[in-house]
Amino acid sequence: MLFFKVDNKIMRKESFNTKEIQWQFLNLGMEDYSELCSVFAENHQEIPTQLKLIYDNVNQKASANYSYEKFFSHRDDLTPGNIFEQWFTEEKQKTENPYG
Repeated sequence: MLFFKVDNKIMRKESFNTKEIQWQFLNLGMEDYSELCSVFAENHQEIPTQLKLIYDNVNQKASANYSYEKFFSHRDDLTPGNIFEQWFTEEKQKTENPYG
């Protein structure tokens, strides 16, 4: 799941005709997450349950935020899509209405 920040507006990936770039970014994120999981497993550490990739196109830098929270194990009413929508909404509010 993917969205973009353009001119201080949060836009869903469907707003762009750059499907090839979207898939490249998602595949890169999945590769990174797989490598991250391997490193944690090799060191007998808990593997993060969530990874949020952020790419700053202006500065051409990527960052990642990860969490260990158990999002789904105790909830029947929460899907990965719900978590994505929460993140999308949070980023949209922070970006488009930074003062509350």
